[in-house]
Amino acid sequence: MKPIETTRPKTTASLGTDVLSNREFYFLLEKFCLEQIRETAGYDRFLNQYFNDEGYVDLWRIPNLMLDVIQQNVKFQANMAKPEFRTTLQSFVADLYTFCLKAIPTFPASTTEKSDVPVSVSLQNLKAQQHFVQSLMATFIQVLEQLSAEGQSEDAA
Repeated sequence: MKPIETTRPKTTASLGTDVLSNREFYFLLEKFCLEQIRETAGYDRFLNQYFNDEGYVDLWRIPNLMLDVIQQNVKFQANMAKPEFRTTLQSFVADLYTFCLKAIPTFPASTTEKSDVPVSVSLQNLKAQQHFVQSLMATFIQVLEQLSAEGQSEDAA
């Protein structure tokens, strides 16, 4: 079995791009949004009001918006001018972050159970998972910091 190749991003900007284009992140985002819509009334209204496209919540808009926030490129995001949207988005991102961290297993089964997987592959998987978690944390911190700064600059004006 070939080990997973990992690359380390060189800048914090690429960290955001790395996670926000990751398949695993989209699975987590979809699961979180479905849970919010089906099981709780938490962000159902928010998702449908701001991210609904022709009858369904367009998940692609959320990471794109997060990337715009990281890159401080929100001038074309009209909703960012609305304090209610920004504060709800900040809460949504914080809850999504918590959900993602809870959903990621600390140790993959191949490292804690006897298996046919060589130790080197298990270690590569752990390193890839570590990289994903670190990138996830850095990305969400950047988004939350920028959203907070946007709110503070709006309050000061």
